[in-house]
Amino acid sequence: MNLRIRQYIGAYILTISSFFLSTAGIAQPPSGSPPVSPPCAAAGSPCWDTECIPIDGGIVFLIIAGALLGVKIIYNMNSKLKNKEV
Repeated sequence: MNLRIRQYIGAYILTISSFFLSTAGIAQPPSGSPPVSPPCAAAGSPCWDTECIPIDGGIVFLIIAGALLGVKIIYNMNSKLKNKEV
């Protein structure tokens, strides 16, 4: 494999891993008791149900789309390098 492609893949892996590490650090719950939101307020229980969490299943499609775009870019770079060598 070409050195430039290795550097590109290394930078891609570093970027993705730093993204997941930073979001894991930000996503920590605040200290104290969990928040009570209106759907759960009637029962007086803390809101940890799925309707209280704002992240839905659509984020999975965004991650998959980003991964596919990265694969396409790497494939195009690799095919350009093979065409230059021929």
